[in-house]
Amino acid sequence: MLKERAPSRTPTRKLFKQYDPEGAEDLASWRDTFVAAMDLSEYIPAIELAGSWAEWERMKREWPFFREKILTEWKEEIEVRMRSEAMRAVIDVAKNENHNGRVAAAKFILEGKYAPKTPGRPSKEEVTRQARIAARTMEEVDDDIARVQETINQIATIK
Repeated sequence: MLKERAPSRTPTRKLFKQYDPEGAEDLASWRDTFVAAMDLSEYIPAIELAGSWAEWERMKREWPFFREKILTEWKEEIEVRMRSEAMRAVIDVAKNENHNGRVAAAKFILEGKYAPKTPGRPSKEEVTRQARIAARTMEEVDDDIARVQETINQIATIK
């Protein structure tokens, strides 16, 4: 559920300890809250962290480094986490016959089909970002893939 809060000060760089010794907030705790929300639309963490959507948008507008660097990294982490969890769900389905159709939803997330499509070719930055996300996702689940292959081999041997 949304935990609304009214920040003690308007969110700016000076609010954070990392940029101002007198800062009251820790950027690392904001990251934890943002990633834990698992919301790529940013609405839930905006309410929890900045107190309102308008304040969140103002903060992003007035602090481009936050929008372009920090939020990009946090959103990539959420995507990696979502794809990792989706891959684990696919693996669970492969191990268990009682899946009730979860594999379609997991595959949808795993392939990143939830992201809005833009016309034309993807930019070099987008291609690089997607490659980075795919690599991080694969790193997190390599051992699970090996176990699934072993299970499939065992099932094939039994039949």
